[in-house]
Amino acid sequence: MRKDNKGFTLIELIVVIAIIGILAAIVIPQFNNATTQAKEATVKSFATSLIAGVNSKFAKDLLADVEGTPTYIPCNPVANIPNAVFSSFDASSWTISDHAQVGGQDIAEFKFADDNDYLVYYATNGADHTEFIVTYKLEAAAAAVQAGGTGLLGPGVIGIDGNTW
Repeated sequence: MRKDNKGFTLIELIVVIAIIGILAAIVIPQFNNATTQAKEATVKSFATSLIAGVNSKFAKDLLADVEGTPTYIPCNPVANIPNAVFSSFDASSWTISDHAQVGGQDIAEFKFADDNDYLVYYATNGADHTEFIVTYKLEAAAAAVQAGGTGLLGPGVIGIDGNTW
């Protein structure tokens, strides 16, 4: 009598399932890490684009009125930044809101739409708006990190100290 078994043994199936389980245990944490790294890269890229756009607008204003005194985006940056700084602003990825005014500064807060733990801040100093700063805060960070600008991030500077954001 001829046995014509076509199939896998129970041991072969268990070994394959165990291998798939081990691979899944390795890949899933890597996927979560990649997602976090992508969000951090997006926030840092946005902060850099914001700095470049603000500097570009300042340069355009300076060239348009050489003898005048151009300022960085003053008064209500929430309304002015998207049109003045970006050629195309994706409102579905970033939400803008006013942040509590500290020491007369105009402050805009950008929240990453997919995760509100990733923030970018834009602030100008006092009434003259001759300095600006862009900072960002990543998930679970204790303080904001300076991305750039003409202002300084440090203790004693009202509103620009990482602990006051």
